[in-house]
Amino acid sequence: METASEEVTGMIFMSKWSSQTLCAGAELGVFDFLSRDRMRTASEVAAETGLDPALLYRLLRALASIGLLNEMPGHQFNLTERGAVLRTDAPGSLRYMAMLEGGPEHWAIWKHVPAMVREGRQNAFMREYGKIAFDHARANPDGYGAVFGRAMSGFSAIQSAWALEALRDYDFSAVAGWCDVGGGHRHMMCSFLSTYPHLSGTVLDLPEVAPGSRQMSGRASRSRADFTASIARRSLRSGIRVAQTGTISSGRNSSMRTPGLC
Repeated sequence: METASEEVTGMIFMSKWSSQTLCAGAELGVFDFLSRDRMRTASEVAAETGLDPALLYRLLRALASIGLLNEMPGHQFNLTERGAVLRTDAPGSLRYMAMLEGGPEHWAIWKHVPAMVREGRQNAFMREYGKIAFDHARANPDGYGAVFGRAMSGFSAIQSAWALEALRDYDFSAVAGWCDVGGGHRHMMCSFLSTYPHLSGTVLDLPEVAPGSRQMSGRASRSRADFTASIARRSLRSGIRVAQTGTISSGRNSSMRTPGLC
């Protein structure tokens, strides 16, 4: 049994180590070159990815130590059930969420926590980058913006299941219109419309999200789920009975907020 000092030592070192190891594997895309039913060596993966075989082997061993890979004799590896959700093609892939949360932008803002607590201003992203997360994403569409968008889309599959389960016993018979504020590519909206055929819905999000949202429209009838490009909630169409906010929304004192219903 670990002592309190040993447990805290693990928290200090291992939590950071695990997070950054996972992020490195996701960023390098190594999970895409492995599967659950076939063993592959680090050298084989390195040959396909152009990575250094010796250091890749060490990374794969580290990923195995946190339960994302299985390691077998002969330097062979395959995915565990956990590791499989980090493949790009996995339903509800968490690859880009791992890159987002372990990446340089979100990693850097944690250093501002002491100052925020002292001053009572929850604005870490603003302190680090001089703008809120949405504006930073817009200014860096091929970097942070791309990772941010893909992370939100992948995580929507998990959120949709949570939301449907949480509201399973709710009587939606009196609700005809549903609005997902910051609903991105309509994942959650389509899940609700598929479960409750009488609903129609609107996704309210930024104009640059519209192309990806149109690609998702096949999951639900276009006549029942439309997209409104706006930066203000006052753009909600009439008839909306329920408005739901996304995981991330801009606020007066925060560039990252928690989910909620409004």
